Order: sequence, then structure tokens, then C-alpha cells
Amino acid sequence: KQTAGGQVFPQQKIDEILRNPADENVTAQMLINVFPTLPPDGQEEAAQHISNLVLDENYQRVMPLLKNTNLPEEVLDVFVTDLMNREDSVKLPALLEVAKLPTHPHREEAITDLEIFLDEDYGNDWTKWETAMKKYLAEQAAEDADTLVPPPLPRPGQ
Repeated sequence: KQTAGGQVFPQQKIDEILRNPADENVTAQMLINVFPTLPPDGQEEAAQHISNLVLDENYQRVMPLLKNTNLPEEVLDVFVTDLMNREDSVKLPALLEVAKLPTHPHREEAITDLEIFLDEDYGNDWTKWETAMKKYLAEQAAEDADTLVPPPLPRPGQ
């Protein structure tokens, strides 16, 4: 399927990438690479696939898209919705980055979410936000580590 000008339709481009036998990371990166060439509806669909394919540990690959205030709001909606389902260690730093962008359509939502998690409002003092976030994540990691330690086994006779 090609347009009169010989260009591949966005849907076909996305389908070709998704049919590629590459692993999820490579497929996600291919979609990220082609993303700027897609029209808004193609970007929205690609955003859905990228969100499904990118693992938390590779989320930094999505950050330039999430922070791109020139993208249509519907596309940013996909990334922000996905972000809210991520681990706090991914979600909170990304929300902080969005909160710092005065023209981002999800800025107020990001600030509100940070206030809920960190139980404080630091206004535009991004250093305080970051310090509080790091403290919260460190405390959460310590709690998680405690829950991962199995209880001691009872000794025979006890």
C-alpha cells in the first residue's frame, strides 16, 4: 500500500516493524526511530506499541517523546497513561521532568501526582522536588528489600 507519491502508508510502516522478528527492545527502538516521520494518527498508534514494548529499565528511550511538547496531546496522553502504570522508580522521575516543562499539556497533572506521592508541594523549587523524590524512592527501595528477605526458618524443636 503506497500513496500516489510512492510513500508508504503509516499503518503499513508500523505493521512492517511489528512483523519484524526482532526482540521487543529492537522493535520499540525501530518504532521510536520512525516516530517523527509519522502523521499524528500514526504517532498515536506507534505510541501505544512503544508503551507496550519498552520495559521499565529502558524507559529513558521514551523520555524524549514524553517531553516533546510539540507532539499532539492525544499522543502525549498515551505516554502519560502508560507512565502511570510504571514502577515508581520510573514514574516519579519522568513526572518530575514533565512538571518542569511550562508548556507541557500534562504539567499540572504531573505536579498533582508528585504532590500525592511526596505528600508536599514544593512549587517551582525543582531541587526540593528532586530531593524529596529521591528520599521517597530510597525509603521505598528499603521497604521492598525488607519484604524480600524471607523469615528465618524455625529451628527443629521450636
